[in-house]
Amino acid sequence: MRIIVLVLSLGLLQPILAQDDYENFIKRQDSIFSITIGGMQKEFDEFRRKKNEEFAAFLGKPWQPIDQQKGIPAPKQPDPVKPTVAPKGEQESPNVKPIEVPHGDVIPRTEPRKEKPLDIPLPPAPSRPSASNIRLFNTPVYVSMNNKLRFKLNGVGEKEISQMWQRLSSDDYTPMFEDCARLCQEMRLNGWATWHLCKAVGEQLLGKGTNEAVMMQTYLMAELGYDAQMVRIGKDRLGMICPADVVLCQINYLLKDNKKYYIWAEVPSGAVIYSYQENFASATRVMDFSNTTDILLSKETVGTRTLQSSLDGRPSVTVNVKKSLMDCYQDMPLINDWSFYACQPMDNDIKRQIEPALKRAINGKNEREAANVLLHFVQTAFKYATDDEQYGREKTDFKEEPFYYPACDCEDRSILYSELIHSLLGLDVVLLHYPNHLCTAVKFSTQVNGDYVVVDGSRYVICDPTYIGASVGRCMPKYKSAKATIYRTR
Repeated sequence: MRIIVLVLSLGLLQPILAQDDYENFIKRQDSIFSITIGGMQKEFDEFRRKKNEEFAAFLGKPWQPIDQQKGIPAPKQPDPVKPTVAPKGEQESPNVKPIEVPHGDVIPRTEPRKEKPLDIPLPPAPSRPSASNIRLFNTPVYVSMNNKLRFKLNGVGEKEISQMWQRLSSDDYTPMFEDCARLCQEMRLNGWATWHLCKAVGEQLLGKGTNEAVMMQTYLMAELGYDAQMVRIGKDRLGMICPADVVLCQINYLLKDNKKYYIWAEVPSGAVIYSYQENFASATRVMDFSNTTDILLSKETVGTRTLQSSLDGRPSVTVNVKKSLMDCYQDMPLINDWSFYACQPMDNDIKRQIEPALKRAINGKNEREAANVLLHFVQTAFKYATDDEQYGREKTDFKEEPFYYPACDCEDRSILYSELIHSLLGLDVVLLHYPNHLCTAVKFSTQVNGDYVVVDGSRYVICDPTYIGASVGRCMPKYKSAKATIYRTR
């Protein structure tokens, strides 16, 4: 607001003001701005103080046992050990009669719950040491902390937790909170990254895996507006719970007010979990996982890979991937929706590396020919491996990860191909999910022959990134009569 006022004022008044008047005018504007922000910050600090006192008193009341719910299992993908290779005579034979492939349910595009970040008025950033004291996804950052801020819980009962929450909300910890809030704003952190930041602060100051670190990270998350709460696990352990904006796999949760609070802690078998019902003041945000590529992380890259197609003139791309982004994805839980991955924006640094070469490869070609070049690139430039072989667990890659890891499987290829088709050709893509396979279908703007599926009255032509050598319009024979679940990506 101040910037807008100044720009308008300067544009109207500068021509008629003498230099002295102009400088005095700027000083007055700065003074007004400082008073306004100072008042907002004082009001916000008073709000925090009052709400923390009320919440600390609430934490002192008895916590109640609550049943743990089993997390949704990962969608098991019994991928074939090797990808299917199209027979030579069927890769692009004009004599093969196209068919309409049947399908089952149509799943709309995932629309994660959008919430406005908590509006936290912050004072001007103080001068900071040049050295960082925390690394967030391989990115050095600084947060105010010193040995005086360390504390030790005498237990994890209601009384101890209440007293410590009151202490954390004192002025001593305000610079730490303000640094975290400023980093969230400046680095554009989503909920997943914010949780990692708060976790890193707690562990750096209070030790990895300690109850004190868990309490610190929960306190910071709640103060930043997230619906983060503590739970007592058994008699002597603390954990943090927080809902998410998407459905997560393999993460156990507590059901409170019909909302899933995922447990971000290890729970021993048979341990009783104790929780409280009320959350902190305006702490209503859920942990969001979207737009990870918008986060301002370190641009340090790891390795250089050249990936080359074996067809269509053998186009190739050479790529350096940011280590920070790979670290951010590494332990992210599996999200139970293929369209979530397909809808996430690709990292601009990766796009700038791969798009020029691919644009040259499709230059002058019609839609079908261009889609073929991109399809054959994904089919042949990347090695194939199942999730069990590569990761030892079920995992869906984000669009940048096939350029980093040695291999990828059918869902990873389909998600990447959907991005290339949309960004380079501007065409709509749907994902077709079979019990043990994922492929794509493209809605061309021109007439393109081939096997197809009709979705809400529109014709989408099958393009399978794992049917090696097959061109646009070729569906694997074993899936021609199977009913896939359709996932929209736009």
